Amino acid sequence: MDTFIHLHERPYRITAFMEVAHELSNKDYWFLLSDVWTDSENIWQNLDDWRELWNEPPRSQEIR
Repeated sequence: MDTFIHLHERPYRITAFMEVAHELSNKDYWFLLSDVWTDSENIWQNLDDWRELWNEPPRSQEIR
């Protein structure tokens, strides 16, 4: 999934992440979210989405 996300330009990686988030395990969700966050240049433009993603409750270890 990280390849899919990183094929997008930085401003669109959060959208790509949101497209696949439901398919990620707990570990992959938090790893990729933190990776996209630290690589983002426009966090303020998607602040509501970021808040929603960071407030996600703990996920199952199983792929959803």
